[in-house]
Amino acid sequence: MGDGTTLSRLTRPTGPVTVGRGEAMALAVRINLIARERSMDRPDPARLKICLAPDYYTLAPAGGEAVLAAHAAQEILLLNVGIETFMNLGIVDEGCPLAPLRGRVLVDPVITGLVEQLANPASADDADLNASILRTLVLTLVRTARTRSGDALRGGLTARQLGALREHVEAGLHRPLRTSELARIAGLSPFHFSRAFKASMGAPPGEWIRLRRLTVAGKLLQNTRQPITDVAAAVGYESPSRFARAFRAATGLSPSRYRRSAA
Repeated sequence: MGDGTTLSRLTRPTGPVTVGRGEAMALAVRINLIARERSMDRPDPARLKICLAPDYYTLAPAGGEAVLAAHAAQEILLLNVGIETFMNLGIVDEGCPLAPLRGRVLVDPVITGLVEQLANPASADDADLNASILRTLVLTLVRTARTRSGDALRGGLTARQLGALREHVEAGLHRPLRTSELARIAGLSPFHFSRAFKASMGAPPGEWIRLRRLTVAGKLLQNTRQPITDVAAAVGYESPSRFARAFRAATGLSPSRYRRSAA
């Protein structure tokens, strides 16, 4: 693609994807294939996308690393951007302008669409078009990073608070996790905690925890032989049927079918 920029595609990966160690920026976009496939036959694709886990992206700037949760119902586009792109845009002297996005999972159809355009075989030989798309992508990310940085200054959670919350959630996925409980760990009132959490993570606490439960459940289904009932209990679902409905809504596959496809 030139200027030290490379793009690769992982179709239906079998586990978490490590993103990073790029010269200037590494970006991974997760695309929900099940939602894309089913939306072709539905009158309202946008409504279907809301029902299933949305497309999202994560970023690792300046040689860092991040991990993107993924499974066999998805596709990952990995984009490594060379330093020349940043130099040409005159933003290389700003330190690390993308640092506020490091490792965060963000839902943004504009970012997803730009990376998909770069991955489109029809434009593979159009260097001018690709350069224009890449410039737009980087500038959009920089603008998003500045907005996120401002949000954090106005009340987002600190790195220490987020670290403590992640450890607490990981250790407690097998039981109910209430917002008031998480707010105490962060040292905030439930109201201010909910606002700060969404500003930092891009989703309300309950939604983030739900997706984390289902991501861990996917790993257990793929990597162990535990009965589905035990997997459901391990991630906080007392009812196997409720777990099955939630898992299907997020991935498009039942737990048993997901396990077979992973095998």
